[in-house]
Amino acid sequence: MADKFENYLKNEKSEYKTIALTSNSYRNIEHSLNDNAINNNLATYGDALLKLALCEVLFKEKVKNITESKKNFESDEVLVKVIAKKYDLIKYIKYDSADVKIPQDYEYTGVKYKYIATAVEALLAAFYIDNQRDFDLVIEIVREWKHVIGNN
Repeated sequence: MADKFENYLKNEKSEYKTIALTSNSYRNIEHSLNDNAINNNLATYGDALLKLALCEVLFKEKVKNITESKKNFESDEVLVKVIAKKYDLIKYIKYDSADVKIPQDYEYTGVKYKYIATAVEALLAAFYIDNQRDFDLVIEIVREWKHVIGNN
């Protein structure tokens, strides 16, 4: 089965995808980007989509404690170490690469890695918007992510 998220990341041209891949740090260098040109708002949207899709998948699987179970699949650490790494997202994110405080790996040692997790969530929202808000496609992606995460 083709990975729709990977295809979107590598091949689709989109204003929303560009925003999703633009870190807050990027505007701190030579760019004067406003809040609508960076990924924070899309990440909030994507986080909600991720939670809803996880609930849908886990509910259908008849998981007894969805609240606890979904925590295993939605943490920043998992988004960075597994999902972002799977797609090698760092090579796509626009961030302040001159800032040595911004990590350029997927090792995840805390809050400084948030910019990578934010990009994952924002990309999920961009994908959703660019695909006519077809939530079934988001569920398909999240189901695949759940499988990948479960195998790590």
